[in-house]
Amino acid sequence: MHWLVRKSIESFLRDTYNERLCRTACHVPGAGSQQDFILDRHSRDLIDDAARFLDKTESDLLEDLGAWIARQERTRRLLRFSGRNFREFLLNLELLPDRMRMIVPDLPMPQMRVVEDGGDCLRVEIPSDQSEWLHAIAGLIRCMADDYGVLGLIWTDDDRVIVQISDGAFTSGRSFWPGEDDGLAEVEPA
Repeated sequence: MHWLVRKSIESFLRDTYNERLCRTACHVPGAGSQQDFILDRHSRDLIDDAARFLDKTESDLLEDLGAWIARQERTRRLLRFSGRNFREFLLNLELLPDRMRMIVPDLPMPQMRVVEDGGDCLRVEIPSDQSEWLHAIAGLIRCMADDYGVLGLIWTDDDRVIVQISDGAFTSGRSFWPGEDDGLAEVEPA
């Protein structure tokens, strides 16, 4: 799996739990440094070991990972550019893999297909051969629903994430204004 995915898993474990858990779940005796070990491992093995250590299912841990990714401020802001409202955000998820490839060309993100099932129900379909992304995408969608202030049910079924929007304006959601002063533009030149 791509090094960026492995690094994200490591950062998620460290930020969400702690350094000790990250070292314990991600280290095998006799391996070189932890950093080299993490970058050499398969992402699936990292998730499997961490889930076992935390006594969680892999799917729950992957959903947590997806939500953690969406909570990272820079990522959240990029995701918010996908739609003025949650429904528009969901419909534009099909564009996300191509947008990601503009930044990280070799990222193996799956093509997604969004299907409107009538009313306020949508399905985000993921190819069955890339199902390892399913629960992470569900977590990302769940986090973004909160960000947009939407009340809805979000669940996975086979190779799809199903989203039933109950109230599109349940709360005001988090503010988002392109160019707002969030400190992200204050990067010092190297």
